[in-house]
Parts: sequence; C-alpha cells; structure tokens
Amino acid sequence: MSQVKKVSVSLVRHRVDESSSLIQRFAQILQQHRLVAGVGIGGVLCLVVGMVVLSLYWGERHRQGLRELQAGVLSLQSGDAGRAAAELEIAEQQLTADGDDYLIQLAHFKLGQVAEQQGDFTRARQYYEKSSALDGPVKADALLAMAHVLAVMKEESASVLYYKKFLEQYQDSPLAEVVRQKVGDK
Repeated sequence: MSQVKKVSVSLVRHRVDESSSLIQRFAQILQQHRLVAGVGIGGVLCLVVGMVVLSLYWGERHRQGLRELQAGVLSLQSGDAGRAAAELEIAEQQLTADGDDYLIQLAHFKLGQVAEQQGDFTRARQYYEKSSALDGPVKADALLAMAHVLAVMKEESASVLYYKKFLEQYQDSPLAEVVRQKVGDK
C-alpha cells in the first residue's frame, strides 16, 4: 500500500496568524492616526471637487470662445467689420487659453481678413503670419493671404517667399498652378 505523507499545518497557520497580526497592526495605526487619515481623505475630496470645478470653468470658456468665433465670422460675412473684430478678439482670448490650435488659427485668419477689409495691412500681416505659423485647416489660405497682403504692401520679395512656401507645402492644390504662374521666375 501507499504511504501517506503528513504535512505540517503549523506553517500555514503561522502565516495566517502573521496576516491577521498585520491587519490588526494596520487597524491600530489607522485608529491612532485617524485625524491624519481624515485630513488625507478630505484633501483628496477637495482636490477632486477642485478639478471638477476647473474642468467646468475651462469647458465654459471653450464654449464661449466658440460662440464668439461663430458670431465674429457671421459679422464678417455680413460686412460689419467693427463688430467682427470685437467678437473675434474675444474668441481669440478665450480659445488661446484652451490651446486649440486649429480654432486659434481660424480666429487669427479671420482677424487678418477683418484688418485687411479695414485697410490695416500691417495688422492683417501680423494675424496672417500667426495663422500661417500654425498647422491646421486654414494654413494654405493663411499663406496665400499673407503673400497677397505683402504684395499690396509692395514687399514683393517677401510676398514671393510666401507663395513659394505655399507651393512647397501644397503642390497638389488646385491653386498651385495659379500660384506658379503668379510667382513665375521670381
């Protein structure tokens, strides 16, 4: 017949005793330091509430920036450049705080259009330059607008540089051939 080996249970029991002793020790420490634990939990709760409030605040700023951007674009399209400038400047401030590059780029571009419409080519140049420096959906338009404003300001060599930047980045654009003809051998 086969022999049955006996295994000592005392080792397992000793480990259980160690575990319960650790749990009891932890409970004692919590009991002794319940004020510190309460402050820690209160601190975490304050931090969570603060983050929620901050998130709601930034969300509202973003929504306000979008509303002002939309209103500014509509004002620009209706021909009210003064009102468009005010609304777009507010949008620029609100959106810059959020860091949405493509929306900031659009606000800069539209502010450039307002300045150009008002005949302030120096300011238009500044806005178009900011817009063309950002990657986003209106970069090509910003490069072309910048080149146009520079040409109007009689800065032909700088204008050609922006047309060439456009061609380097958007060689497959439907406007590329028109820009190539405009630049010619310059």
